[in-house]
Amino acid sequence: MVNLVALVPALLTAVALAAVRWAPRGTPTDLRRWSTRALTLWSAVAAGTLVALLVGLHLQHAGLAVWSAFALIAAALAAVTAVAVRAASSFAR
Repeated sequence: MVNLVALVPALLTAVALAAVRWAPRGTPTDLRRWSTRALTLWSAVAAGTLVALLVGLHLQHAGLAVWSAFALIAAALAAVTAVAVRAASSFAR
């Protein structure tokens, strides 16, 4: 169950970027621009959760460490999704 929940940010990212691409006036340039924004967002989230993970480990707070590790995995999957969409958009040109 927890593993499937980790896919939710990646799926939301993919759906949002698909909506940008197939919007009535959507272009590949718009898709690359929005995928870069999504990558920036998820990279910032991953950096924040990495800090929380390290704080949790330092304070030996198991709950904080486990949930921040889970959030780090989810953010990383979403960032990889944004990179994959950007790469696919670049190859489609």
